[in-house]
Amino acid sequence: MHKHITIACYVLFFVLLLIPLSVSAEDDPAVISASDVSWGTDLDNIMITIKTNKDVDQIILKSGQGELLLTPESNYAEEDLRGNNEVMDMNGDLEVDRKDYDILKKHVDGTKAGHESEGCKLFTDTVRCSHCGAADIDGDGTIDEMDLTMLNDHLDGHCSLSDCYFHGKRVYREEENDQFVWSVHYTPTIEGTDIMTITPQAVTSSGVRDGDPHTLEIKAEEYKNPEILRAWIVPRQNKYLINTLCTIYVVTPLECDVLEVGGLWFYDERDNDGDLSKTYLDPTIDFEKSEKLWTVPYTYNQRAQFSINISGHGQQSKDTLITGELSLIPVKFIDPQIKSLSTRITSSWVERWTTSTTDAEGNIVTTQHSRNWYTHTVSAVCNDDVDYVVFHTPAGTVNDYTYSVNGSDSRVFSASWTNNSSSGEGSGNAYATIIVYPPLY
Repeated sequence: MHKHITIACYVLFFVLLLIPLSVSAEDDPAVISASDVSWGTDLDNIMITIKTNKDVDQIILKSGQGELLLTPESNYAEEDLRGNNEVMDMNGDLEVDRKDYDILKKHVDGTKAGHESEGCKLFTDTVRCSHCGAADIDGDGTIDEMDLTMLNDHLDGHCSLSDCYFHGKRVYREEENDQFVWSVHYTPTIEGTDIMTITPQAVTSSGVRDGDPHTLEIKAEEYKNPEILRAWIVPRQNKYLINTLCTIYVVTPLECDVLEVGGLWFYDERDNDGDLSKTYLDPTIDFEKSEKLWTVPYTYNQRAQFSINISGHGQQSKDTLITGELSLIPVKFIDPQIKSLSTRITSSWVERWTTSTTDAEGNIVTTQHSRNWYTHTVSAVCNDDVDYVVFHTPAGTVNDYTYSVNGSDSRVFSASWTNNSSSGEGSGNAYATIIVYPPLY
């Protein structure tokens, strides 16, 4: 009896080995990877790419801005007042609604003179504000009342933007080989580092099953727009003497942290980190105009005609800098010099005359007289920075403004005098005529 039972067990064991194993496994949603967010400065419309396995039906995104459910696609209907124009989505929740209008209104109010609500006064108007997410809807370069009007028209169903529509579908998930690729636009508005938690979910008949969460760091920082608004030199002249101190004034937005003038870097004193290799300035700040005025002393020690290169730099994350467009100030530095000076006799003649006298006996005595006369000329060969020479001669001081050209870089000035001595020297000093214009500012 036991023998038959044992044989039956062995038979059953081998039969089970021959039967294919079939197990009904639960969905196991998982994030394979999530793209790193760039450290770039234009954070108004970054793209986050998430790769998952094919068990993921939807994704929960949690960040400092709140929670967002990311589904494979979103359908938009007119009654939902959800446009498909991303520039109007101020808070990145994939909807255009009154929340976005409130964000935009606070920003516009904050940039008006005399207001500093929400701190947005310190941010540029030309790109999406990384402090609150406000954007330039009409593309005119400023975030203002016109943008508010357009967003309000959009919400009232009277949108005038050609690229906006109320009916449509936005796809967030695509299939790629054996995985899904999810893409979502996101506007970080939390200052500093915001941690986004990505939770993949599988929707089954028994409910929603969560996979392991994945975290992603998002850097939200002020957009840096270190352009040169205005730049000029004081005194304002047509040319400058070498080794003479002048002052360069540069106006930038508040976002400019480092000013580069002629290859020299000047850091804002407010960011002084004690680095002795850096040169710090203390720019004057006008909060009403959102401008910095940098004052830079400048000298140059060689004759040259060139443009002083001026550019601004904005401090970004990881100690990187964004550089604004180059601005140029044309200048000419001069050094009026006499290359050589010589005095020579350029002409001579003899003056003769006769005098008569009567002696004691009544006789007329005639005497012949003569005197030598000499014309002396002092010549100064100067560089072409010289506009006139002041000559000092035995006959007095003479200013000569006329010259002859001798070669590509020489001007010859001269002065003459006449006396009855065959010796005599002249000297001179070279000068340039510098025009001083009225100040620009």
